[in-house]
Amino acid sequence: RDARVVVYEAGQFFGAHGDAEGLRSPRRAWTFVAYLKCPSSGGALHFPELGQTMACAAGHWALWPNYAGGRPTRATVHEAGRVGEGEEVEMFTAVGGRGRVPVRARKVVVNLWFDV
Repeated sequence: RDARVVVYEAGQFFGAHGDAEGLRSPRRAWTFVAYLKCPSSGGALHFPELGQTMACAAGHWALWPNYAGGRPTRATVHEAGRVGEGEEVEMFTAVGGRGRVPVRARKVVVNLWFDV
């Protein structure tokens, strides 16, 4: 199991990638993503191989497998689109033992990866 809260500022995005293997989790069989905060434009989740896009909307979530036939699949390679304008929210995060660091975010996502 592995989890992460990802915070995006205006203009940020995450290029195409698969989730089958992670640094802390040797096998990520499944991915769960939930939107906590979304910008007024941009930030969609796109699956190029499937031709599917999920608009960024707070409260929306997705769950998908990262393996097919026991091997990592390219079908669920995905990318997070560039974040546009929108209301910012101030959050605090712990970075490198420096204590609470303020972060201004337009998009906040929770990622959970697990094997069953």
